[in-house]
Amino acid sequence: MSFKSITLYVFIIFSVSTPTISLADASQQDFEHNISWKILSKLNGNYLQDKYTSSILLPSLKKLLGNRYKEFMESIATQPPIEIENGVLIVSGMFPHSGGDWASIAYFDSDNKLLAVLKKDKKLEYFGSEKLLMNPTIKDSLNEFNNPITVDEMMNLVEDIKKEESEKKEGK
Repeated sequence: MSFKSITLYVFIIFSVSTPTISLADASQQDFEHNISWKILSKLNGNYLQDKYTSSILLPSLKKLLGNRYKEFMESIATQPPIEIENGVLIVSGMFPHSGGDWASIAYFDSDNKLLAVLKKDKKLEYFGSEKLLMNPTIKDSLNEFNNPITVDEMMNLVEDIKKEESEKKEGK
């Protein structure tokens, strides 16, 4: 079974209702993380739970989120590896067994901006640099985060993956 297959099977249950949106604490709208991009770029493929990675990223998240930090961390407990895409480090995850209904995502960009998003009870809350919402990479990521695939779309992907695996076994 490929990694793509495993990842897909993990996210089988989704909520397709549209969350409401709010911007949290206006004083944090231009928040900067002050972590060099050289350091951030080395975190690609790591996990937030890794001691080294958490020592780098968590202080900025704590400062940004304040009393919401604990809730954010609970909602990001189950995570894929950290990704870097077009100058943006992406940390995402969800509360175990929530099917993505309670989830969080954080974006650290190469210009020192930080944006964190908490999704719970069909509500999206944004913390940090509002400017990052204009970044095309972040827009695409948030669209995917906010609008997970339907069960039918997921089943089509599962069938495609099975077909690919079958063709690889047959040597096509």
